Amino acid sequence: MVEKHLELNPDDARALNMGAIALIRLGQGERGLEWVRRALAIDPEDSAVLYNVACAYAQQGEIEEAIAILEKAIQNGFGHKEWLENDPDLDSLRGHPRFRSLVERI
Repeated sequence: MVEKHLELNPDDARALNMGAIALIRLGQGERGLEWVRRALAIDPEDSAVLYNVACAYAQQGEIEEAIAILEKAIQNGFGHKEWLENDPDLDSLRGHPRFRSLVERI
């Protein structure tokens, strides 16, 4: 379904992000990360795109990359502290000191 949408709308960063997380959950991590890189290329400064890219990296176990992208999302205006605190996509980051520091700064 997402692939069909992307055939018609190849520049839909949100669809790429959502599809990437689905691919990662299905065990297709490298393909999912390829999709998030495409999303970043489309809109590298959008805080929502950055947040969702960070979620994908966190799901794939790319902790340092996920935190770096979250830092950029916050610099670019992302301010949903409750998302950082409760989003299960970010569970792999919870014990990391840089992540805890990010949450405290918002």
